[in-house]
Amino acid sequence: MKKKFIVLSLILFFSHNLLASVDYHLVKIISEPENNKIHNFLLELDKNKDILSIVRTSGSDRQEIGINLLQEGDYVLLSQSNRDVIILQCPQCDSVHGGELGIKYLRNGLNMTYRTLNLTLRRMNDDWGLFYGETKVNSLRIKTRKILGQVIGIRKILINK
Repeated sequence: MKKKFIVLSLILFFSHNLLASVDYHLVKIISEPENNKIHNFLLELDKNKDILSIVRTSGSDRQEIGINLLQEGDYVLLSQSNRDVIILQCPQCDSVHGGELGIKYLRNGLNMTYRTLNLTLRRMNDDWGLFYGETKVNSLRIKTRKILGQVIGIRKILINK
Protein backbone atom coordinates (compact mmCIF):
# COMPACT_ATOMS: atom_id res chain seq x y z
CA MET A 1 0.00 0.00 0.00
CA LYS A 2 2.83 2.39 0.91
CA LYS A 3 4.63 1.72 -2.38
CA LYS A 4 1.48 2.42 -4.40
CA PHE A 5 1.00 5.73 -2.56
CA ILE A 6 4.62 6.78 -3.19
CA VAL A 7 4.45 5.82 -6.88
CA LEU A 8 1.14 7.65 -7.30
CA SER A 9 2.54 10.72 -5.54
CA LEU A 10 5.59 10.76 -7.82
CA ILE A 11 3.44 10.41 -10.94
CA LEU A 12 1.21 13.29 -9.86
CA PHE A 13 4.22 15.45 -8.97
CA PHE A 14 5.98 14.92 -12.30
CA SER A 15 2.85 15.23 -14.43
CA HIS A 16 1.98 18.51 -12.66
CA ASN A 17 5.48 19.86 -13.34
CA LEU A 18 5.23 18.91 -17.02
CA LEU A 19 1.98 20.88 -17.34
CA ALA A 20 3.09 23.86 -15.27
CA SER A 21 4.12 27.11 -16.87
CA VAL A 22 7.63 28.50 -16.60
CA ASP A 23 8.80 32.11 -16.32
CA TYR A 24 11.64 33.07 -18.69
CA HIS A 25 13.53 36.33 -18.02
CA LEU A 26 13.28 38.67 -21.01
CA VAL A 27 14.54 42.16 -20.10
CA LYS A 28 15.22 44.47 -17.17
CA ILE A 29 13.91 48.04 -17.38
CA ILE A 30 15.28 50.82 -15.19
CA SER A 31 12.81 53.70 -14.92
CA GLU A 32 14.43 57.06 -14.16
CA PRO A 33 11.02 58.81 -13.80
CA GLU A 34 10.24 56.37 -10.97
CA ASN A 35 13.50 57.02 -9.08
CA ASN A 36 15.32 54.26 -11.00
CA LYS A 37 12.76 51.61 -10.10
CA ILE A 38 13.59 48.26 -11.68
CA HIS A 39 10.97 46.37 -13.65
CA ASN A 40 11.71 42.84 -14.82
CA PHE A 41 9.84 41.52 -17.81
CA LEU A 42 9.38 37.78 -18.09
CA LEU A 43 7.69 35.47 -20.54
CA GLU A 44 5.33 32.95 -19.02
CA LEU A 45 5.83 29.86 -21.19
CA ASP A 46 3.86 26.65 -21.43
CA LYS A 47 5.41 23.17 -21.55
CA ASN A 48 6.15 23.63 -25.28
CA LYS A 49 7.99 26.92 -24.55
CA ASP A 50 5.19 28.88 -26.27
CA ILE A 51 4.22 32.26 -24.79
CA LEU A 52 1.21 32.40 -22.51
CA SER A 53 1.77 35.95 -21.29
CA ILE A 54 4.26 38.72 -20.72
CA VAL A 55 4.79 39.39 -17.02
CA ARG A 56 6.09 42.57 -15.38
CA THR A 57 7.44 42.28 -11.85
CA SER A 58 8.63 45.14 -9.64
CA GLY A 59 9.36 44.04 -6.11
CA SER A 60 6.19 42.25 -4.99
CA ASP A 61 4.13 43.81 -7.81
CA ARG A 62 3.17 41.41 -10.64
CA GLN A 63 1.25 42.29 -13.80
CA GLU A 64 0.37 39.67 -16.42
CA ILE A 65 -0.45 40.58 -20.00
CA GLY A 66 -1.93 37.72 -21.99
CA ILE A 67 -0.50 37.34 -25.49
CA ASN A 68 -4.06 37.58 -26.82
CA LEU A 69 -4.42 41.10 -25.33
CA LEU A 70 -1.36 42.28 -27.26
CA GLN A 71 -2.74 40.76 -30.44
CA GLU A 72 -6.01 42.67 -29.99
CA GLY A 73 -4.34 46.10 -30.02
CA ASP A 74 -2.58 48.63 -27.81
CA TYR A 75 -2.04 47.61 -24.19
CA VAL A 76 -1.58 50.52 -21.78
CA LEU A 77 1.20 49.48 -19.44
CA LEU A 78 1.39 52.76 -17.51
CA SER A 79 -1.01 55.70 -17.13
CA GLN A 80 -0.46 58.82 -15.09
CA SER A 81 -2.54 61.99 -14.72
CA ASN A 82 -5.10 60.65 -17.24
CA ARG A 83 -2.37 60.17 -19.85
CA ASP A 84 -1.19 56.92 -21.37
CA VAL A 85 2.55 56.99 -20.70
CA ILE A 86 3.75 53.58 -21.93
CA ILE A 87 1.83 51.44 -24.39
CA LEU A 88 2.83 47.97 -25.63
CA GLN A 89 1.97 47.08 -29.21
CA CYS A 90 2.33 43.66 -30.80
CA PRO A 91 -0.63 43.09 -33.13
CA GLN A 92 1.14 40.40 -35.17
CA CYS A 93 2.66 38.64 -32.13
CA ASP A 94 2.58 34.90 -32.28
CA SER A 95 2.89 32.74 -29.17
CA VAL A 96 5.14 30.28 -31.04
CA HIS A 97 7.46 32.61 -33.03
CA GLY A 98 7.13 36.08 -31.45
CA GLY A 99 6.83 39.21 -33.56
CA GLU A 100 7.40 42.95 -33.75
CA LEU A 101 6.98 44.54 -30.31
CA GLY A 102 6.51 48.29 -30.11
CA ILE A 103 7.00 50.31 -26.94
CA LYS A 104 5.10 53.54 -27.53
CA TYR A 105 5.98 56.20 -24.97
CA LEU A 106 4.81 59.70 -24.11
CA ARG A 107 7.60 62.02 -25.17
CA ASN A 108 5.90 65.26 -24.25
CA GLY A 109 2.78 65.40 -22.06
CA LEU A 110 2.24 69.08 -22.83
CA ASN A 111 1.54 68.59 -26.52
CA MET A 112 0.83 64.82 -26.28
CA THR A 113 3.53 63.63 -28.66
CA TYR A 114 4.63 60.00 -28.67
CA ARG A 115 7.58 58.02 -29.99
CA THR A 116 7.87 54.28 -30.51
CA LEU A 117 10.81 52.00 -29.87
CA ASN A 118 10.49 49.02 -32.20
CA LEU A 119 11.92 45.71 -31.03
CA THR A 120 11.58 42.11 -32.14
CA LEU A 121 10.52 39.31 -29.83
CA ARG A 122 12.24 36.28 -31.35
CA ARG A 123 12.37 32.58 -30.59
CA MET A 124 15.56 30.63 -31.14
CA ASN A 125 14.80 26.94 -30.55
CA ASP A 126 13.59 26.88 -26.92
CA ASP A 127 15.13 30.25 -26.00
CA TRP A 128 13.53 33.65 -26.41
CA GLY A 129 15.13 37.04 -26.88
CA LEU A 130 14.26 40.67 -27.41
CA PHE A 131 16.23 42.30 -30.24
CA TYR A 132 16.90 45.78 -31.60
CA GLY A 133 18.00 44.98 -35.12
CA GLU A 134 20.54 42.22 -34.52
CA THR A 135 21.47 43.42 -31.02
CA LYS A 136 20.08 41.32 -28.17
CA VAL A 137 18.42 43.58 -25.60
CA ASN A 138 19.25 42.74 -21.98
CA SER A 139 18.20 46.02 -20.37
CA LEU A 140 16.41 49.25 -21.16
CA ARG A 141 16.81 52.56 -19.32
CA ILE A 142 13.97 55.07 -19.46
CA LYS A 143 15.29 58.64 -19.35
CA THR A 144 13.17 61.49 -17.99
CA ARG A 145 12.11 64.54 -20.00
CA LYS A 146 11.78 67.62 -17.76
CA ILE A 147 10.89 71.27 -18.19
CA LEU A 148 11.62 73.63 -15.29
CA GLY A 149 12.25 70.62 -13.06
CA GLN A 150 8.88 69.00 -13.80
CA VAL A 151 8.62 65.61 -15.51
CA ILE A 152 6.64 66.00 -18.72
CA GLY A 153 7.49 62.74 -20.44
CA ILE A 154 10.15 60.30 -21.51
CA ARG A 155 13.17 61.79 -23.31
CA LYS A 156 14.39 58.47 -24.68
CA ILE A 157 14.81 54.78 -23.98
CA LEU A 158 18.40 53.56 -23.96
CA ILE A 159 19.25 50.00 -24.94
CA ASN A 160 21.71 47.96 -22.82
CA LYS A 161 22.81 51.02 -20.79
